[in-house]
Amino acid sequence: MTSDCIPHQAIAGIGAITPLVRLLHEESTKAQGKAAGALASIAMGSKDNQTAIAAAGGIAPLVSLLSREHGDEVIAPDGF
Repeated sequence: MTSDCIPHQAIAGIGAITPLVRLLHEESTKAQGKAAGALASIAMGSKDNQTAIAAAGGIAPLVSLLSREHGDEVIAPDGF
């Protein structure tokens, strides 16, 4: 199994959600975008992971990230 095939439940199960939420507060917009993309991927199709992201405080910084403007571009996770 390659790293691309690791189930999202396993990623969340090893405690990846809280550090990813913390990265949403970094000054680096690149780090914020990567963390948001990873959280989106982990959340997709998993109510448990969505609940865990919300419990880790991820909703407010994700909304802030998506609504913040830098120049003419709105910051969004990679792939969105």
